[in-house]
Amino acid sequence: MKQVTIEPTFASWRTKARALLVAGVPPAGTFWCDGEGESSDLFPELLLDESAKSESIAPLQIPRSFLELAEAVACHRDSSRWGILYRIVWRLTRGGERDLVERATDSDMDRANAFAREVHRDCQKMRAFVKFRKVGENHETRREQFLAWFEPVHDIVKYNAPFFKKRYPGMDWTIETPGESVHWDGVKLAFSEGVEKRDRSGDLNLRGQGRVDDVALVSEAVAESGSLKDVAEAAASCREFSLWEEASRTVFGCGNESAAMMLIGDQPDDASDSSGTPFVGPSGELLDDLLDEAGLKRDELYLTNAVKHFKWKAGGKRRLREELDAHEMVACRPSLLREIAKVNPQVVVTVGRSAAHAVIGSNFKITTERGLVEGGNQIDFQGPIVATIHPSFLLQLEDGSERERHTRKMIEELRLARSLAGKVPGRMKVKY
Repeated sequence: MKQVTIEPTFASWRTKARALLVAGVPPAGTFWCDGEGESSDLFPELLLDESAKSESIAPLQIPRSFLELAEAVACHRDSSRWGILYRIVWRLTRGGERDLVERATDSDMDRANAFAREVHRDCQKMRAFVKFRKVGENHETRREQFLAWFEPVHDIVKYNAPFFKKRYPGMDWTIETPGESVHWDGVKLAFSEGVEKRDRSGDLNLRGQGRVDDVALVSEAVAESGSLKDVAEAAASCREFSLWEEASRTVFGCGNESAAMMLIGDQPDDASDSSGTPFVGPSGELLDDLLDEAGLKRDELYLTNAVKHFKWKAGGKRRLREELDAHEMVACRPSLLREIAKVNPQVVVTVGRSAAHAVIGSNFKITTERGLVEGGNQIDFQGPIVATIHPSFLLQLEDGSERERHTRKMIEELRLARSLAGKVPGRMKVKY
């Protein structure tokens, strides 16, 4: 048994693993140490003669899917990850198990996939919960500067940094964590040592500035995008979550772009995913009937969804909608905020439970609190918000009296929204 010492990074592991494979060193003969855990005095350091010729082997052909998996696993903090990855890559190359990556029941693959899932969850939490505070302005570049703190479970700062670079390119920012900090100046990403958590409420640079979250950053997005078409194109290129991979298309909002009333559903359904238009199919036809009863017409309104891609599961010949989770709604919120800011409606109507959670808050109970919403909301909308049910809920009700009761109530809620339109100006707290 020989000790293999590397830096705790994917690049360092990859370099050493390639050298070991070429030298023909089997996994059973190695003990991996990355400097974060304790090294072992029981095993001597493995020294490789890089210039020595090893036995002739075929060129290393490693599936891209494994390299992507390994890059995520490398961010995990379990010290066994390096040995697991080397066993897998040995089996893929020297062992001839070319289909190993597809064998989810294999013990090594099961462990690696579990590590990757935990890393991806940590990345999603960082994306959802990092909140920036303004700390000043670069007087030379005139770019605003922001600071945030996050404490990840795993070593995800470098792995996750490109997301923040793409999301917030127009400002200088720093995200501090205990292990490592990342900085963006509009040109390149840079990394430095981590810092201990501290109470930043007293930092002199804050000058009383409040938290800068996605709502406040919409002002910059609105200034950058000239029209709803630009916002739609940005939504179509979003690759933050895997929802886009299974969906046929991005289903952006449509209707009167200066409408006084905006209807926001949760996500596209099978019919919308096929047509590219929100609220079509049986649910859309029923909605049109309900709007007509309430004295409204579809072409007078603007209709959209909180999430623009169809999340589904197989259900026989049809694709059935799956429930959205909180991370997916948070990730898609900036696109919705830009859309609201562009239309600038006087009244917002949330259609369905998930839409209410995305706009009003995750604690909102559609069954008991539907109607005119009291209190604050997630999007900082200053006009009235009316929460109602989704037409698909009515289609699922088998009890005729219950369906009639909920139908009448939904019509009343749509009439309420119509009566409010034009009375109270709805403005988001953004400057544009």
